Amino acid sequence: MTDSDSPSGESSDRHPTGRLWLVVPVVGLYTADVAFTLSGQPSSYWAGDHTVVNEINPIGHALLAVGPWAFVGVAAVWVVVASAVVLLWRHRFADWGAKVLAVGHAIGGACWLAQSGGWWFAAGCGYLVLAAMCAGWCWRQRGQTP
Repeated sequence: MTDSDSPSGESSDRHPTGRLWLVVPVVGLYTADVAFTLSGQPSSYWAGDHTVVNEINPIGHALLAVGPWAFVGVAAVWVVVASAVVLLWRHRFADWGAKVLAVGHAIGGACWLAQSGGWWFAAGCGYLVLAAMCAGWCWRQRGQTP
Protein backbone atom coordinates (compact mmCIF):
# COMPACT_ATOMS: atom_id res chain seq x y z
CA MET A 1 0.00 0.00 0.00
CA THR A 2 1.33 3.44 -0.83
CA ASP A 3 1.26 5.89 2.01
CA SER A 4 -0.74 8.85 0.69
CA ASP A 5 0.86 11.16 3.26
CA SER A 6 4.32 10.42 1.91
CA PRO A 7 5.37 12.78 -0.88
CA SER A 8 8.40 10.60 -1.64
CA GLY A 9 6.19 7.67 -2.64
CA GLU A 10 7.41 5.46 0.18
CA SER A 11 5.42 2.30 0.64
CA SER A 12 3.94 1.28 3.95
CA ASP A 13 2.54 -2.11 4.85
CA ARG A 14 -0.30 -3.04 7.16
CA HIS A 15 1.40 -6.28 8.17
CA PRO A 16 5.05 -7.03 8.96
CA THR A 17 5.06 -9.74 6.29
CA GLY A 18 3.51 -7.42 3.71
CA ARG A 19 6.56 -7.13 1.49
CA LEU A 20 7.01 -10.89 1.52
CA TRP A 21 3.51 -11.34 0.06
CA LEU A 22 4.52 -8.97 -2.72
CA VAL A 23 7.49 -11.18 -3.65
CA VAL A 24 5.78 -14.60 -3.55
CA PRO A 25 4.14 -14.28 -6.99
CA VAL A 26 7.38 -12.96 -8.52
CA VAL A 27 9.40 -15.93 -7.28
CA GLY A 28 6.76 -18.52 -8.10
CA LEU A 29 5.95 -17.29 -11.61
CA TYR A 30 9.60 -16.62 -12.43
CA THR A 31 10.58 -20.13 -11.34
CA ALA A 32 7.79 -21.61 -13.45
CA ASP A 33 8.86 -19.54 -16.47
CA VAL A 34 12.47 -20.74 -16.10
CA ALA A 35 11.28 -24.35 -15.82
CA PHE A 36 9.08 -23.96 -18.92
CA THR A 37 12.00 -22.41 -20.78
CA LEU A 38 14.27 -25.32 -19.97
CA SER A 39 11.63 -27.91 -20.80
CA GLY A 40 10.96 -26.14 -24.10
CA GLN A 41 14.46 -26.78 -25.40
CA PRO A 42 14.73 -29.37 -28.19
CA SER A 43 16.27 -32.78 -27.61
CA SER A 44 19.31 -31.78 -29.69
CA TYR A 45 19.98 -29.00 -27.15
CA TRP A 46 20.03 -31.55 -24.34
CA ALA A 47 22.28 -33.81 -26.45
CA GLY A 48 24.92 -31.06 -26.30
CA ASP A 49 24.18 -28.84 -29.32
CA HIS A 50 23.73 -25.52 -27.54
CA THR A 51 23.49 -23.65 -30.83
CA VAL A 52 19.90 -24.92 -31.14
CA VAL A 53 18.11 -22.70 -28.63
CA ASN A 54 14.37 -22.09 -28.46
CA GLU A 55 14.04 -18.74 -26.65
CA ILE A 56 12.72 -15.37 -27.82
CA ASN A 57 14.32 -13.28 -25.03
CA PRO A 58 17.76 -12.26 -26.36
CA ILE A 59 19.41 -12.41 -22.93
CA GLY A 60 17.92 -15.82 -22.19
CA HIS A 61 18.88 -17.00 -25.68
CA ALA A 62 22.51 -15.96 -25.20
CA LEU A 63 22.70 -17.63 -21.79
CA LEU A 64 21.13 -20.85 -23.07
CA ALA A 65 23.63 -20.84 -25.93
CA VAL A 66 26.40 -20.98 -23.32
CA GLY A 67 24.63 -23.86 -21.59
CA PRO A 68 21.75 -24.65 -19.26
CA TRP A 69 23.80 -24.04 -16.12
CA ALA A 70 24.68 -20.51 -17.24
CA PHE A 71 20.98 -19.83 -17.77
CA VAL A 72 19.98 -21.34 -14.40
CA GLY A 73 22.81 -19.57 -12.57
CA VAL A 74 21.95 -16.13 -13.90
CA ALA A 75 18.24 -16.83 -13.36
CA ALA A 76 18.91 -17.66 -9.70
CA VAL A 77 20.96 -14.50 -9.18
CA TRP A 78 18.30 -12.42 -10.93
CA VAL A 79 15.43 -13.68 -8.78
CA VAL A 80 17.45 -13.09 -5.59
CA VAL A 81 18.35 -9.54 -6.64
CA ALA A 82 14.80 -8.70 -7.79
CA SER A 83 13.37 -10.09 -4.54
CA ALA A 84 15.87 -8.16 -2.44
CA VAL A 85 15.01 -4.91 -4.23
CA VAL A 86 11.29 -5.44 -3.65
CA LEU A 87 11.79 -6.47 -0.02
CA LEU A 88 14.22 -3.72 0.92
CA TRP A 89 13.23 -0.73 -1.23
CA ARG A 90 10.09 0.66 0.35
CA HIS A 91 8.87 2.67 -2.60
CA ARG A 92 5.82 2.37 -4.82
CA PHE A 93 8.12 1.73 -7.82
CA ALA A 94 9.30 -1.46 -6.12
CA ASP A 95 5.66 -2.46 -5.60
CA TRP A 96 4.81 -1.86 -9.24
CA GLY A 97 8.04 -3.49 -10.38
CA ALA A 98 7.09 -6.66 -8.52
CA LYS A 99 3.69 -6.68 -10.17
CA VAL A 100 5.17 -6.10 -13.64
CA LEU A 101 7.67 -8.93 -13.11
CA ALA A 102 4.92 -11.28 -11.95
CA VAL A 103 2.66 -10.47 -14.88
CA GLY A 104 5.51 -10.66 -17.39
CA HIS A 105 6.61 -14.09 -16.21
CA ALA A 106 3.02 -15.33 -16.07
CA ILE A 107 2.70 -14.36 -19.73
CA GLY A 108 6.05 -15.99 -20.50
CA GLY A 109 4.96 -19.25 -18.89
CA ALA A 110 1.60 -19.19 -20.68
CA CYS A 111 3.33 -18.64 -24.02
CA TRP A 112 5.44 -21.77 -23.48
CA LEU A 113 2.28 -23.77 -22.94
CA ALA A 114 0.32 -22.18 -25.78
CA GLN A 115 3.01 -22.64 -28.42
CA SER A 116 2.46 -26.39 -28.39
CA GLY A 117 -0.96 -25.81 -29.98
CA GLY A 118 -4.19 -27.69 -29.53
CA TRP A 119 -5.32 -28.06 -25.97
CA TRP A 120 -2.03 -26.58 -24.76
CA PHE A 121 -3.36 -23.18 -25.84
CA ALA A 122 -6.24 -23.70 -23.41
CA ALA A 123 -3.73 -24.80 -20.76
CA GLY A 124 -1.84 -21.53 -21.30
CA CYS A 125 -5.05 -19.54 -20.82
CA GLY A 126 -5.85 -21.55 -17.69
CA TYR A 127 -2.34 -20.92 -16.42
CA LEU A 128 -2.87 -17.16 -16.78
CA VAL A 129 -6.15 -17.35 -14.86
CA LEU A 130 -4.54 -19.41 -12.10
CA ALA A 131 -1.54 -17.06 -11.95
CA ALA A 132 -3.87 -14.05 -11.65
CA MET A 133 -5.87 -15.71 -8.89
CA CYS A 134 -2.77 -16.71 -6.91
CA ALA A 135 -1.04 -13.34 -7.33
CA GLY A 136 -4.24 -11.51 -6.41
CA TRP A 137 -4.62 -13.63 -3.29
CA CYS A 138 -1.04 -12.88 -2.24
CA TRP A 139 -1.46 -9.16 -2.82
CA ARG A 140 -4.71 -9.14 -0.84
CA GLN A 141 -2.82 -10.80 2.05
CA ARG A 142 -0.56 -7.79 1.90
CA GLY A 143 -3.54 -5.48 2.28
CA GLN A 144 -3.62 -4.25 -1.31
CA THR A 145 -5.97 -4.75 -4.19
CA PRO A 146 -4.27 -6.22 -7.28
